[in-house]
Amino acid sequence: MTTHVNSLPDSFTDDEQFSSPSLPRFSADDIAAKQRDDPVIRHVIAQLERGESPSPSVKEELPELPLLLREVNKMELQNNLLVRRRQVGSETKYQLVLPEGYRAVVLHQLHNQMGHMGIDRTIDLVRSRFYWPRMFIDVVNKIRTCERCVRRKSLPERAAPLVNIKTTHPLELMCMDFLSVEPDRRIKDILVITDHFTKYAIAVPTPNQKAKTVAKCLWDNFLMHYGIPEKLHSDQGPDFESRTIRELCKMANIHKIRTTPYHPRGNPVERFNRTLLDMLGTLSEKEKTHWTDFVKPLVHAYNCTKNDVTGYSPYELMFGRQPRLPVDLAFGLPLNEDGFCSHTQYVQKLKSHLEESYKLASKNSAKVMQRNKTQFDQKVTASELNVGDRVLVRNVRLRGKHKLADKWESSVYIVVKKAGNLPVYTVRPEGQNKPLRTLHRDLLLPCGYLPFPEEEMPTRAKRKSPVFSPVSPDDEEGPSEEELVDPPLHIPSSFEPVRFTLDIDLPPVEQSVPGTEQFVPITQSPVPVTEEDSDAEDDEPKPVEGELMTVKEEQLAVESEEPEIDSEQLNPAEVSRAEGRLSPDPDTPESDNAEHDTQETDIFDIPSHTEEPHSPVDSVSLDSEDQPLRRSSRTRNPPDRLQYTKPGKPLLKSIQALLHGLSSAFSFALQEDEEEQFIAPYSSQPPICCQPGACTRTYMGSGGEGVTCIK
Repeated sequence: MTTHVNSLPDSFTDDEQFSSPSLPRFSADDIAAKQRDDPVIRHVIAQLERGESPSPSVKEELPELPLLLREVNKMELQNNLLVRRRQVGSETKYQLVLPEGYRAVVLHQLHNQMGHMGIDRTIDLVRSRFYWPRMFIDVVNKIRTCERCVRRKSLPERAAPLVNIKTTHPLELMCMDFLSVEPDRRIKDILVITDHFTKYAIAVPTPNQKAKTVAKCLWDNFLMHYGIPEKLHSDQGPDFESRTIRELCKMANIHKIRTTPYHPRGNPVERFNRTLLDMLGTLSEKEKTHWTDFVKPLVHAYNCTKNDVTGYSPYELMFGRQPRLPVDLAFGLPLNEDGFCSHTQYVQKLKSHLEESYKLASKNSAKVMQRNKTQFDQKVTASELNVGDRVLVRNVRLRGKHKLADKWESSVYIVVKKAGNLPVYTVRPEGQNKPLRTLHRDLLLPCGYLPFPEEEMPTRAKRKSPVFSPVSPDDEEGPSEEELVDPPLHIPSSFEPVRFTLDIDLPPVEQSVPGTEQFVPITQSPVPVTEEDSDAEDDEPKPVEGELMTVKEEQLAVESEEPEIDSEQLNPAEVSRAEGRLSPDPDTPESDNAEHDTQETDIFDIPSHTEEPHSPVDSVSLDSEDQPLRRSSRTRNPPDRLQYTKPGKPLLKSIQALLHGLSSAFSFALQEDEEEQFIAPYSSQPPICCQPGACTRTYMGSGGEGVTCIK
């Protein structure tokens, strides 16, 4: 490779391992054919190849053609492709003249797939590779209308001019809000209440922000002292919008109003919160540890000072006189106190003074409001919305870490109505059945250029995994397609106890021996199997080779060795009882029959083809007509789904099975010891080793050989 350039393998020069799977690879012939099919580029190629200039009518029909013809001196054909020469310093580079059909693909690859860069970076990527008329405008429009760039990078607009709140007399509008600071003896909240006209403020430290606390503080600290206001203004906090506050306002005939969500400029009390924080912050470090003792004195000091908006102190506008401070008492101020006057004279003087103060305060407030509005509107680009406009809503519901979150919500909203002359709009989600939202204009961003959401085809919902709870067989459904393709791991949810059979050869004794079990072989009668039973049997785990034989398997082994018995030898009473077991009782519900069928293996029924027992250990008389038919008293449980009921303990069932086996073995060992003690008196008699006479009853010995019973 160092000696000659042709030594580089072709697999390296034509490597496709880095090609995008979503972007096919275009050959030179495809690009050349696309250029000649383009209605604009084909005229430039014809002029370069044959010298044919397009007619003026064609130039008018194609606006991009004159722009492209201006660069015809910089264009040439290389390998049948139209390229444009670009001088970068002392180096000449070539740009591929891109047909219109490829422009969207190129912009997507160089902007969306390159990290959604800005205009300068994206235009540099495009300009170093391609050329087409008005390329810069297309890149700018692409970035400004990119959905991901808009939701993440677009800053909120100041599109609504300032609207001032105007009042003319005290207690016309009362505003309240909570201020949270560092806790002091478990108190960290301050309920702040201000009168909008007089700017008179009250601050009450509270242990919490519950609605009952707000109602009690509002009633005890304001309504009982200063009277009932006309309107109560707050934000949309749950403590202010609760049913308790609504009932209080209804009882006192107060009109409850609120701000738009996440718009603190709509609540004038927010400005006083900053002033109160500054006053509390001037306390010494020792005093800050118990700041609750200084809240009310500091608020009183604020009420006694002149307000910049009204030109009067809040105390004077509220009570019609100047407050007496400790310094006034120390120096005997004011010095020019009027003499004695009657109540009527005092009321008239107070009334005239308040009227004059209210007029001056209103005039001063109007001047300040107009000045503030002029300064605020200078930074605002007014933009009103119309009904039907598509907008995005500011993502103000972020909590915790949200550095990567979008600045605007993903859903697009439609403007429904406007609240009079206020910059407040009611919007609804586009294509979604969700409640309406009333928002300020600054929280909305017009997005008519975003694409409309595509209508999703209704797809079949994926079947959820079964819930780990007992399900009746009647409610079971067939396996889904996913289960058939990839069945889950089949793990038993509960172990089945292992049953042991113990056969003991006893000497012939006339009386029945208590404490011994009778093992009577059972003839399996054909029982109709329902769908539910078949499903339940399929779910049961199959026995593994080498396991101990269960009772049912031993019974089948015994039946295989039993000789056939003529039906004429059967007792009619036994036949009738056997038929009664095979045929369901007409008075018994169908569910009971299904219950007996399911638990047939757990019931030791009396065989229908046996004669009177000849064994001394038989304790059941087959000739008794009053013998009731034994039925199962067990409650039917749904089949186990063979899954973990509590994930995370896979060895629990194995340990339980091991402990159960050890317990069973221990109990059987104790039983053998008791039986040996019981058999000891009869040990002098030799065991039966041969068959003295014919017998129709068949039993199994301890060694597994067939032994017939002797009478």
